[in-house]
Amino acid sequence: MKHIITAIALLLTTSVGAQKQKTLTILHTNDTHSTVGAFLRRTWLDELPMFINILKGEMKLVGVRPLSQHYFSLYTPEMQELRTRTLPGLLPPFYYEAEQPHTLEEVQESEQRYLEAYLQHPLRTDWRYFWGIMKNVFLRNKRSH
Repeated sequence: MKHIITAIALLLTTSVGAQKQKTLTILHTNDTHSTVGAFLRRTWLDELPMFINILKGEMKLVGVRPLSQHYFSLYTPEMQELRTRTLPGLLPPFYYEAEQPHTLEEVQESEQRYLEAYLQHPLRTDWRYFWGIMKNVFLRNKRSH
């Protein structure tokens, strides 16, 4: 079963990621998705491996997104330590925010607000963030692109 999940994850992330990179290199436009990649993102099928990880108990529904080693190394040591104290999540805290972050510093500030609140009141924080994110995603059409 683990090999099937890994294969699905590789299929959904590596193939789409490779096509995204190819599109970026060749077209040099803001539309960074191939037809397949755009379909997977629009239908949220690209998140399927993360849903499986939630069911396995390796992730939470709300929380900071998992990072590659490269991006994790760009975070401050304090934020690295804070991020490792909780499980990663599918729905990132910045979906709760009024404005989408544009810089790494803004992402870290959003994550820090969430993590500090979560460490004090886990259930209340996730409940509040979940419903705020649902409002922003479905009523305000706020999603990553």
